[in-house]
Amino acid sequence: MARAYLELLERRHQPGVRAVLAGMEQSARQGTGAEVDRALAYPDALVKTGTAECTHGHPAGGDGFVITAEPADHPQVLLMVRVHGVPGRQAARIAGQMMRRIQE
Repeated sequence: MARAYLELLERRHQPGVRAVLAGMEQSARQGTGAEVDRALAYPDALVKTGTAECTHGHPAGGDGFVITAEPADHPQVLLMVRVHGVPGRQAARIAGQMMRRIQE
């Protein structure tokens, strides 16, 4: 999945891709991925969140997924996070903390 997002970033100037990345910027500013930007010293991330079926031995209602890349205009770091038993919005908080550590 991370490779697919790297491919998107490489094709950022293509018309359909621009719309996807604009949505990821919006998610980071005011959507389900906003916890990532809030955690960063210099908020400028792309974020996609989601919740998928849990596949663990002790299943939960779902697992939260986050793909985040920063800085938005020329990403140098891409992080994919999966958190057991929480929705993507909550997983974004953990991803934000991890990205903050990477920035430090």
